Amino acid sequence: MNTSPNVISLAMSEAKYDQERAEIRRTYGADKNAARQIGAARFEQEFALLFHRSGWTQERLAKKEGKSRQWIQQRLVFGRFLNFATNVANPGNLPNNLTEGRFRFYWEQTTKGDDERARFRDVIERIKGDTAIVGRRTPQLSDKLIKKFGDGKWYKRSEIAAAFPDIPIKRIEEHLDRSGSRGIAGASVDQKQIGRERAYRIFPKTKVVSLMELTEKLTPIIEVLLQQGRRNAATIAIPTVGSCGAQLRNLLAEWSERPE
Repeated sequence: MNTSPNVISLAMSEAKYDQERAEIRRTYGADKNAARQIGAARFEQEFALLFHRSGWTQERLAKKEGKSRQWIQQRLVFGRFLNFATNVANPGNLPNNLTEGRFRFYWEQTTKGDDERARFRDVIERIKGDTAIVGRRTPQLSDKLIKKFGDGKWYKRSEIAAAFPDIPIKRIEEHLDRSGSRGIAGASVDQKQIGRERAYRIFPKTKVVSLMELTEKLTPIIEVLLQQGRRNAATIAIPTVGSCGAQLRNLLAEWSERPE
């Protein structure tokens, strides 16, 4: 049974739509043929996401863009897919050169009677298995951010922007904000407010430890520390706390020395 698409309760104002539409054109080019920096695919992605965010009807979008309802409908599905991939699935599974046409090629291969999210997951799996598209991936903003700031330390928005003077700050900020704790391709991202400015820290996913291993090895240490924490200052076993600290240090050393 088909499910209805994500519902956006409030439609975007026309002024806001025009503002975001103009920003996309300033950042990526006047149209997909003139798109710069990361190509026509990203231009298409940003417009599809704008259509999805707008909350406008197909009729209103078609009139605004001077396109057919079918053309708009195809890009609304693409926009919902990109939103799903960013907020639910792993955005690292998507190549930067994914166009609406390439997405539709996979979409039409999925089972039409399935739930839309199930079809989206199916599309992601098909993309992951297609070396023809994944293999063409070139280093883009995620790679640049990881290379420059992927040391796990906090950096303010202004510091990151200063390192990439040729890339609009809004594009960098939206890229990191949209990623959140779900991560950008090849890394996870945390964010917090430092004074009046937002700051980010990026952790490259160079090594992965399974949740099962973390649970099995860390739980006994945590339990001992919790037991000590329930004692008063006079009865805390300092050597026991020190032993727990040493075990944690050894585990971190063990995990850091594993091959990638």
